[in-house]
Amino acid sequence: ERRGMGRKGKGSTPNTDELQRQIRELQAKQQAALRAVEEAAAELQEKDGEFKVAQRELSKAEKDQAAADNEISTSIKLMTGDDNIVATLAEGLEKDGYAYVDNFIGDPMATYVRDELRILHRDGLLKQSELAGGKTGDNVRYKMSKVRGDVCAFVTGEEEGCWNINLYREYCDQIVLRVQEKVKELQNVTIQRGNLMCTCYPGGNDDGAECGSGGPCRYIYHCDNPDGNGRVLTTLFYLNPDWVEGHGGELRVYPQDADGGNKRPPVDVTPLHDRFLMFFSDRRNPHEVMYSKTSRYAITTWYYNQQERDRAVEESKSGSHELDVEANRIQKEIEKFETQTGAAPQEVKGRGGGGGGLRIEDGFFVSFTASYNSHPQRDSFRRTC
Repeated sequence: ERRGMGRKGKGSTPNTDELQRQIRELQAKQQAALRAVEEAAAELQEKDGEFKVAQRELSKAEKDQAAADNEISTSIKLMTGDDNIVATLAEGLEKDGYAYVDNFIGDPMATYVRDELRILHRDGLLKQSELAGGKTGDNVRYKMSKVRGDVCAFVTGEEEGCWNINLYREYCDQIVLRVQEKVKELQNVTIQRGNLMCTCYPGGNDDGAECGSGGPCRYIYHCDNPDGNGRVLTTLFYLNPDWVEGHGGELRVYPQDADGGNKRPPVDVTPLHDRFLMFFSDRRNPHEVMYSKTSRYAITTWYYNQQERDRAVEESKSGSHELDVEANRIQKEIEKFETQTGAAPQEVKGRGGGGGGLRIEDGFFVSFTASYNSHPQRDSFRRTC
């Protein structure tokens, strides 16, 4: 039995060697397969990386193409004006005396314009606005934040840091020119454009605080041309991307006939980003800026009837009696506001004292005339003093 067992043990050795050889072969195949899987995974990862790079490059190319298309569209728009915008504004002016459109100039340019305006504000270049001044702005003027709470600066658009404001100005001119062609009462009128008034109502939400010190800011009910000062069109370009209901700062328009009759319900125009508003400046559109509880940015531009403006300037030179009457009226206005608000003006300037925001001497005026069914021609800038 022991010999038998010995023979059996010797007989199993070849089988064990074969099994070990097969195991080694299987291990080698397994390692080869694993290496192949790893190589395939690495190749796949490399190709996936190349695919993602290609995707990113394609996405960038598409964005670059879209940006280029947008720049081309914007350039064409700036040169010619948007047909739909022109039609909407002209129709609204003729029907209601006012009109507004959204997406006026488009982003990113609207945001660039806002950025430049905010830099003016940050750098302390926006100053407290003035009131009154009479027909030419050269009579008694005063500052009273409870009546008018904005800060402003008049610019030509050609100052350093106002490159996009200048582009906006050019585009606004094109729109006004084309609207002028379509609105019957503006045809054959020589229109002058004054400098751009960049404004901010530095409002806050503390109802117990003063405007400019954390409290809300407003501009009371008024009319841009109550006395034949030459203003024919008022335009406003709003620059407030974060505006939400509750921020306030709406422009409330009270449309009526020029004689004060046929009053219609008031209309609130919210100061949304890239919104453009245009209205007749005379007694047809008295308006007010409602309390603003956050910073409210806008650019206001007045377009003048040259003949009416020249007449107002000549009248101011004709004698002191009319100016005395006008100054007396302004003084009574100040006294009325003192009674209404319980506050005195921060500053009062006598006739001819200092540089008022409304004075014709404050800026260059560009003149242009539109005739029925003809393309308006722009004259060169000229000083009107």
